[in-house]
Amino acid sequence: MDKSSIPQVYADFPVDKLDEVHASTTRINLERRCQPFEYRMHYLKQLGYLIQDNISAICQSVKDDLGRRPEETEFGEIWNSMREIELAVERLAEWMKDESGVRDTPLGFKLNNPRIKKQPKGVGLIISPWNYPWFLVLGPMTGAIAAGCPFVIKPSEHSKACSLLLAQLVPKYLDPEAHRVCLGAVSHSTNLLEKRWGHIFFVGSTNVGRIVATAAAKNLVSCTLELGGKSPAIIAEDADLDKSARRILSIKALGSGQMCTNTDYVLCPKHMVGKLMAALRGALNEFYPPGTDFEPGKTAHLSQMVHSGAYDRITRLIDSAKEAGCEIIGNQRDPERRRIGLTLVEFTSKDEASPLVNEELFGPILPIIAVENVDAAIAYVNAKPNPLALYVYSKKRATFEYVLDRTLSGGACWNDCSIQTMQRGVPFGGVGESGWGAGHGKAAFDEFTHRRSTIDVPFSMEPFMSLRYPGPGKKAVWGHKIFKFILGHDLTFARSTSIAGERRLIQRQKWLKRVKWVLLLVLLYSPLRYLGYA
Repeated sequence: MDKSSIPQVYADFPVDKLDEVHASTTRINLERRCQPFEYRMHYLKQLGYLIQDNISAICQSVKDDLGRRPEETEFGEIWNSMREIELAVERLAEWMKDESGVRDTPLGFKLNNPRIKKQPKGVGLIISPWNYPWFLVLGPMTGAIAAGCPFVIKPSEHSKACSLLLAQLVPKYLDPEAHRVCLGAVSHSTNLLEKRWGHIFFVGSTNVGRIVATAAAKNLVSCTLELGGKSPAIIAEDADLDKSARRILSIKALGSGQMCTNTDYVLCPKHMVGKLMAALRGALNEFYPPGTDFEPGKTAHLSQMVHSGAYDRITRLIDSAKEAGCEIIGNQRDPERRRIGLTLVEFTSKDEASPLVNEELFGPILPIIAVENVDAAIAYVNAKPNPLALYVYSKKRATFEYVLDRTLSGGACWNDCSIQTMQRGVPFGGVGESGWGAGHGKAAFDEFTHRRSTIDVPFSMEPFMSLRYPGPGKKAVWGHKIFKFILGHDLTFARSTSIAGERRLIQRQKWLKRVKWVLLLVLLYSPLRYLGYA
């Protein structure tokens, strides 16, 4: 790509040139241009400075698209992205290093040097969303560069200012031939998905995720799907309601709820709903005091809905809940700026088919649903598709672990929400309908990396290897006996009698370990005392 062809205004990339982009990046991958350690390190550092040199421009692009404050963009997109790149720079040599498989290999094959070689899967296709248009593209970019993969990015057409700036900065800071950005709409995504890639990394809705997965399956291409779903918050009977309310609503306010991990609904014991609603109302008044410039109808601290269609969908959901007799708190509207104040909905309707409890809301609405207790909340969550995240508010960590053991979600958090997405040290991803695969930190590197198993069998091992060759004579018989001795022996563990027996065995092993430590301390005490250390 010639740097003179960097777009100055938003314009769709010519669809008829997408084949050329795919062919050129595939050629670069076969040439192994992106694989050397120094190449990866150089462009990881370049990616870091792409952000640091352009923080003001990035914040302005997000404000132009989503009406979001610079402080929110720095908190939600820039700082976390920079920390992820730092981690990749610090750990890249370790991540790339071969892994030995000797420990778990049978004795007879340990000399074959079993190992796992980390190799790039090939050219990556990254399809990124509009709601966090920098954070959710910089993470996959970091993983692809660290893994040694060229890539093509198709950013969202709904965040034009951010997508244009990305298309301008990538060729300036990165390799303009190996790292490409193609602006466009659905037709561009469709065309790109028809091609064979090394790996596809998609962030977006569940419905579009199904389309991406189907397209990837046709070409037998691996893919990462970071989707969404209805992420619940479960309020336990011992929860601190005031703190819970503030934490839930402070995150709900980010992006006006347009975040895949945001709390989609709250499950609360029936007898506590009134107190929770009061706590939520108090938190709303604290964050957006009535009669001040922070009032939801006046403040610029609320992001706008991405387009008029999203604004209309959210207002229809609120209106339908109101018509169904649900109590509504908030609901301030500014149609001209596409802003809606945080809206609490005490869901008292018996209509279980209501979109409010079945669709991913992706907006500033928070339904509160009454249940009998935590067990009923668990049953409610398990009756629906696996969410991307699950949140439990309780003073007892044991309650959190109780819920974790009985549910399944992409991630989870105790007494807060969404901050698991900021943790570069652990993977972030979904399960089932909320996606598969994971991103962030080493997980993003792993997604673009093929773990290739290799075995060494030098010709000098021929005397041993020839024992398996067929033929007349005693050699084959002795060969079978030798291999049977190495591989064909009986199981090394005793037969299990029952689950209860296994439980007793585990307890016995724990006590034996403790006894060993006590004996060790006793044996060490005398010499340590003699030397004056005890």
